Amino acid sequence: MQIAEDAENTLTLANDCQYGLVAGVFTKDVDKALSMARDIDVGQIFINGYFAGGVEVPFGGNKLSGVGREKGLEGLKSYCKVKSVVAKIS
Repeated sequence: MQIAEDAENTLTLANDCQYGLVAGVFTKDVDKALSMARDIDVGQIFINGYFAGGVEVPFGGNKLSGVGREKGLEGLKSYCKVKSVVAKIS
């Protein structure tokens, strides 16, 4: 495993993978943590710890780490199908 020397290199290393399930960011700098969380291409980011989250927190991966989301409203949407019906009734 390589050790990243700076944030840009860290981001490159984190995204240089065909999978994208979960990542963790550990830092005292909240702005850097949120920036990394935005830019790392995974389905779930943990900052300064690991917590599974409740049933209201969507879970799922990006890239080859699965399809769709489980839990939360995003997970519920996978069970729904939108249909529009338009009729002129005289």
